Amino acid sequence: MRKHVFTLSAVMAAALGWGLAPTASAQSFIFGDADATAAAVPDFELTSGSLNGANYYNDMTNIGGAGGPVPATVSRVFLGNNATVTHTAADLPFLINSGIDVGTRVGPTGGPGNTLVAYPDNATLNVTGGSVTTGGGGLNSFQVGEGTDGTLNLSGTGLITVAGRFAVAVGGALPNSVAGSSAAATVSGGTLQVNGTQGITIGPGQVTTGSLTLSGTGAINVPNGGFEVGGGGSSNHSVGVSGGTLTIGTLAGGGILRVGQGNNSTGNTFTQTGGTIVVNGTTGAATNNESLIIGAAGNGTLNAQGSYAISAGALTLAGSAQVGNNGDGTFSASGGAVTIGGNLAVANFATSNGVFSVNGSASSISVAGLLAVSSGNPDQATATGGNGTLAFAADNGVNGVSIIGVLGSATLGDADTLANISLDITGDGTPNPVYNLVTASSFVGGLTNVSASLPVGYFLQIIAGGSGQILQAVVVPEPATWALAALAVAGYGISRRRRA
Repeated sequence: MRKHVFTLSAVMAAALGWGLAPTASAQSFIFGDADATAAAVPDFELTSGSLNGANYYNDMTNIGGAGGPVPATVSRVFLGNNATVTHTAADLPFLINSGIDVGTRVGPTGGPGNTLVAYPDNATLNVTGGSVTTGGGGLNSFQVGEGTDGTLNLSGTGLITVAGRFAVAVGGALPNSVAGSSAAATVSGGTLQVNGTQGITIGPGQVTTGSLTLSGTGAINVPNGGFEVGGGGSSNHSVGVSGGTLTIGTLAGGGILRVGQGNNSTGNTFTQTGGTIVVNGTTGAATNNESLIIGAAGNGTLNAQGSYAISAGALTLAGSAQVGNNGDGTFSASGGAVTIGGNLAVANFATSNGVFSVNGSASSISVAGLLAVSSGNPDQATATGGNGTLAFAADNGVNGVSIIGVLGSATLGDADTLANISLDITGDGTPNPVYNLVTASSFVGGLTNVSASLPVGYFLQIIAGGSGQILQAVVVPEPATWALAALAVAGYGISRRRRA
């Protein structure tokens, strides 16, 4: 069977007063009912209780017998078969030298990597206090749902420190994973500290779907790596942030938040309804200084697909944002504050499709660098863009839509590809005659390479104002208005002649 193994050092065992003698090789801790026919390695089980409990037993020799403490030489812990394990503030710190799997696949041959037939082997780990630490710095440092269902709940004052990668929904294709299985990690309090350069990955699994939820007072810190949703070409993974803080990278070493990574990675979403998300790094529009990539990789046929939606809270990027980076990406803002320290590129490769959507007037959107829509990638000096769209939907606010504020210049389309600008005013009970859409220091090329989809009677224009210039959607004056304006001009001329 597939085993979940916790590693505990002899030093920690001594600290816990277990006084265990080391054995010749590393072993495994199993939480749950292990398969008695899988004898590849000793199976030490824990059906319930805390990680530091003394009721582990080896089902190969004493099934149903009295339990005992975990051997000091165990290298990894696997939780499975519907086991529920809780770690509280009253428990001693738990140290695992290698890593943890919460929920793992099992099969008749036993042992990780040897499973031929997958069976559900689910597990739940609740950390409400105290500390749980993994010492292994590899990709398997902490896994939730390794080819099957798994659940992690971090709350209260709990602290989980991961030396390597933290992954939710891991595993390959059938039969080594359970079809229809799901994995979930919830952080409503406490701190998840992921120190590995591999960072956090939601969904490297090809069959298991994964989710991560951050809320309340929870904190997730990824100082040395990135955060990826839908990694390895996997699909239908999600992240939801309604509270707490998510910090990626440091000022000295920037991190990247990716949603949709790898060819044919579809249905991956990131939804922010509150909380604070900060992606650190070198501020500005330096080359290859991306902080957010939505829809990364693709070949025009099998594109990565990802979406990011923010309705409240704050998203702060030290570097640039790319919506449709050689893949298909959508960014939607209906509220909250979006601060981009670098450039904003929408559909920045010929094979990409990107949509940057502004819904209503409740958002604050600022870009310190350049804006490029269907006109290449200013971060990587690519000249040709893909199918990019700025989509605006008005509400009853004063301006109707939140304006995209760009300090640098804006380039809409290029000689090969048109940029799409759309405006929907059905949500504005009393439509404005003028909607301010984008302000920038200048609009390179003007509106030459723009395709507009506007309400009947509106047109686009660029006027002076804002950061330098403003892109507006303006209603076409009625014929009667033109006639009155003409009469006014004629009357002004007659008045001047009479004075003369």
